[in-house]
Order: sequence, then C-alpha cells, then structure tokens
Amino acid sequence: MTQHGPYVPPVSYPQPPAPQGTKRPMQRPVAVAAAACMTISGTTTWLAGLGLTWLTARYGRESFNTANAGESALYYILQRYDDRLTAIWPPLIGFPIAAFLVAFLLPTRSRSPRRVHTLLGIGACAFIAWWWWGVWWAMAAPIAFIALAVLLVWTPAANRWFRG
Repeated sequence: MTQHGPYVPPVSYPQPPAPQGTKRPMQRPVAVAAAACMTISGTTTWLAGLGLTWLTARYGRESFNTANAGESALYYILQRYDDRLTAIWPPLIGFPIAAFLVAFLLPTRSRSPRRVHTLLGIGACAFIAWWWWGVWWAMAAPIAFIALAVLLVWTPAANRWFRG
C-alpha cells in the first residue's frame, strides 16, 4: 500500500489487428537469445578460467625451489600442466573465440550463423570427449551445456523465425 492508496498496475490494451494483407514482424524466440547468452557467458567463463590457470601454472612454477622435495613436486605438476596446454592450445582457445563471435550473429536471422554455431558445438563436444577420454564426470557438464546451447537454436519456434 502506497501513500495514495493500493498499487494498481497499468491497464494493457489489446493491439489492433494488422491491416488486411500485411503481416506483423515475428518476434525473436527466447530460445535464440538464450542460446546466444549461454554461448557468450560460457565462452568468456572458459577463457577467463583457462587464462588464469595457465598463467598461474606458467609463472607460478618459477617461484618454487626444485631442490626441495615438496616444492619440486608442485613445480613438476605445474610444468606438466603448462606443457599439455601449450601442445593443444588452438582448440582450447579457438572453439570458444569462434563461438563467441558467432553468438553475436545468431540474432541477425541469417541461417548461416546457426549452422556454424551447430558445427562449432559438435566440434567442441568431440574435442572435449577426446581430451577428457575416460573421465566421464568431468566431460558431462560442458558437453550438456554446449548441447543445450546448440539445441535451443533448432526448436520449432526458432525454425519458424529463421525461415522468416
């Protein structure tokens, strides 16, 4: 209750029908926007986390003394992590950057960004399955996230919207 009485929401009036022979522009489905947002937020989170851990591994190991048994173990763990990431950095960074850029093109209503988005998702899932082979609990969440972001652009409402 406000000072002047109870709150009354504004009245929403129905829109008049479209004139004969014209079509109203179709509103973008929420699935397309959700897929774009999921892709953008997921890729930025991945790139930030990867960058932080990689920089920590690369420059953090320089502070360890290899003569000390405890510190040398941490040094070699960080060195192995850095060497593994150095060997396969193109897909680790390439898939997210490409998906980030394509996600901004999804709301343009063009069909090619949707296809590229799907191919990038399939490629990223295949890479994750190869990279984490045998560690199903580690690959389940990223693959499910990517699969959901890809499947959202293929919903029936999204199909109608992309067809125009």
